Amino acid sequence: VSLIAISIVCSRKRAYSKEAVYSDKLQHYSTGRELSLRADMSNCPSPLGCPTHFSGSPGMKIYIDPFTYEDPNEAVREFAKEIDVSTVKIEEVIGAGEFGEVYKGRLKLPGKREIYVAIKTLKAGYVEKQRRDFLSEASIMGQFDHPNIIRLEGVVTKSRPVMIVTEFMENGALDSFLRKNDGQFTVIQLVGMLRGISAGMKYLSEMNYVHRDLAARNILVNSNLVCKVSDFGLSRYLQEDTSDPSYTSSLGGKIPVRWTAPEAIAYRKFTSASDVWSYGI
Repeated sequence: VSLIAISIVCSRKRAYSKEAVYSDKLQHYSTGRELSLRADMSNCPSPLGCPTHFSGSPGMKIYIDPFTYEDPNEAVREFAKEIDVSTVKIEEVIGAGEFGEVYKGRLKLPGKREIYVAIKTLKAGYVEKQRRDFLSEASIMGQFDHPNIIRLEGVVTKSRPVMIVTEFMENGALDSFLRKNDGQFTVIQLVGMLRGISAGMKYLSEMNYVHRDLAARNILVNSNLVCKVSDFGLSRYLQEDTSDPSYTSSLGGKIPVRWTAPEAIAYRKFTSASDVWSYGI
């Protein structure tokens, strides 16, 4: 009986010790988050212009909605690297977008090897709003760094045509790639592609971005069957000032109906959950 009593007392002491250590760690973690938030806010020139979330660890990027900038050109300068047009060689048309044609080309930056790139161009005769909307995609892409998100190489804004330069994906869009090679993939390959897309979308969700236009046509595939999320023309930053982070589209905004969640169509309210619906489609 004495041995049992001693054993119970020792066990309780160990449990209390573990709880104390956990409590200390939790307090330290909470304090660190508070200090991080205070530091972010202390460096903020205007509460209206600051991000509504804070970094969870030192060195973590704070993602900012380029649409909140009074001067959109400032967002481009901050998030997208300007490329000298002489380093870009346009080769052939590979597609067309809302703002102009898309080309395959080469990029040779000083001190780096030449690489293939995709080049989106802004068609001639544009108005300033079209230029702003076109370059906003670069301002968004320039903030992302993930192996399943298309990589921005830079922009050309100081000459004509205005360009957005990204990495080149050899197999093109996922929808046409799957149709062209129907029945030629193993289950493991297909699951690997699905996993890559979900990893990219999880990253966007963690950054509080909603894509709004996730579809097979907007997934690009490289020569190693790595899938990357692209086309951020409809992406928006999720507002965090509510318990249900969301983005509400204006009544005149475009909606890709076939891929869009019912609640997003009915109420024009987009969240990461509506992106999950699109992923399922």
